[in-house]
Amino acid sequence: MKLSYYWLKDLSGIKISPEKMAEILDLHLAETGVKKLSNLNLENIFVGEIIDLKPHPQADKLKIAILDLGKKYKKLNIVCGATNIALGQKVPVALPGAKLSTGLEIKKTIIRGTESEGMLC
Repeated sequence: MKLSYYWLKDLSGIKISPEKMAEILDLHLAETGVKKLSNLNLENIFVGEIIDLKPHPQADKLKIAILDLGKKYKKLNIVCGATNIALGQKVPVALPGAKLSTGLEIKKTIIRGTESEGMLC
């Protein structure tokens, strides 16, 4: 069952942060599934717009997404297997050097003969 933080706050009259409420509920009631954001590292993670999508020349299930991250960055090629991406979408992009919550560090790499300059998140 899902409960709204705002609904719980209004009914209880308690004025605490969502994180503190999740901590209390985790200890006394049930696991909330709320993740702590304090250790979230967003360095080298940006929003990019998909300006072109091409089929990968050597893999039927892969695409090459060309992304625009704004004036400060060159256009990026990212090899991706996602089926739910489309031209014009704005998507989170992890650039080389970004560290994911799993500990994986993103690097430029060659995927089936095509350079990929990051990862769509």
